[in-house]
Amino acid sequence: MKPLFFTLVNHLHLKVIPDTQVHLDGRPVISYNYNVYIDSAKGDLHPH
Repeated sequence: MKPLFFTLVNHLHLKVIPDTQVHLDGRPVISYNYNVYIDSAKGDLHPH
């Protein structure tokens, strides 16, 4: 799955990467788990 990029109103930059699982038939399924990173220095990503 491709990462999603967001910029909030307060100019906070976020990178969200959804977790995916591939089933035996080869189709990816998106879960409800996401990895969220704050880019406070616009290039220095920290996981939260």
